[in-house]
Amino acid sequence: MRPTGRGHGVIEVLGIGVALLAFAACSPVGPGEPGGSSVAPSTPDAQPSIVAIETPPGSGPDAGLPTLLPNAVLNRVPTRVRIRELGIDLPVVAPPGGPGHFPYCNVAEYLPTLSRPGRPGATFIYAHARPGMFLPLLEGSLVNGGRPLLGLEVDVFTSDRRRFTYEVTDVNRHVTSLETAYLATAEQLMLQTSEGPVKTPGKTVLIAEPRGETEVTVKESQPTANPVRCE
Repeated sequence: MRPTGRGHGVIEVLGIGVALLAFAACSPVGPGEPGGSSVAPSTPDAQPSIVAIETPPGSGPDAGLPTLLPNAVLNRVPTRVRIRELGIDLPVVAPPGGPGHFPYCNVAEYLPTLSRPGRPGATFIYAHARPGMFLPLLEGSLVNGGRPLLGLEVDVFTSDRRRFTYEVTDVNRHVTSLETAYLATAEQLMLQTSEGPVKTPGKTVLIAEPRGETEVTVKESQPTANPVRCE
């Protein structure tokens, strides 16, 4: 069950017995505002982005895969996301384990319980709607229903020196569930960012389809990540 047309939410059906992602409570900030520091958010609005995720049976990054795969593929994780036309180029990191994590600034994060580039299923990458991060995705989604974002090329680099290229095919706003991400069987990429103040329900999610894969250098695929705790 995958969205096929514009204007469709990523999912409208709730309650399949799975504790889904509590979307990142990311507020856009204007240029010149602080992007983050080493101090954890102290306001009551700083909600965790990931809580109690339970992977449905038969899902997850290794579901349905042949058992004999090279270690590099089995251990593959996203390390960098780039959208040249929007000036987006961020290291990608795994969120730290445990509840209560508020997404870092200066990097994007991926959802470990979902898939990886080059595998069946959805690779899910998210970042704050802030300057230097995923703010252009939020801004583009507000113009003609996100039409300027359609057709954009997204590069996702991985730990095994691969670059996976995707094309944005759908823009969904006010998304409140990840059921479609967990149910995806074909390879796809999902990019999430917030839509406004912390209390705004729902997030913006772009869906992109695979268009190619190439080998790259270690330098290209493994950028230095300097995550900071957002203020």
